Amino acid sequence: MEPQAFKTILAEREGEQKVVLAWTQAKPEDRKKSFEKDDFPMPMDMKGKPMTTDFLTMEKTVKIKSILEARLLLVPRHWHEGGNSTRTKRSKKFLK
Repeated sequence: MEPQAFKTILAEREGEQKVVLAWTQAKPEDRKKSFEKDDFPMPMDMKGKPMTTDFLTMEKTVKIKSILEARLLLVPRHWHEGGNSTRTKRSKKFLK
């Protein structure tokens, strides 16, 4: 991979991380609604920053459910196998 392409991808992933962090800090009812609709308002401090275009809508909101499914939910396979670790419990609460 070319160094510039790697830098671009890295910046986009960091943008995804910042959006997910903002989503985790939203009110529970707003988190649930935006997850179910796959539509989270772009945080003000993220406007104009690098972001993976696959996760942006025409209205410039973020497809939060898509990010979580693509980047996070595929990793902790033990969730579906009855995982009971502290990390699993903390992570699952954001999806309720």
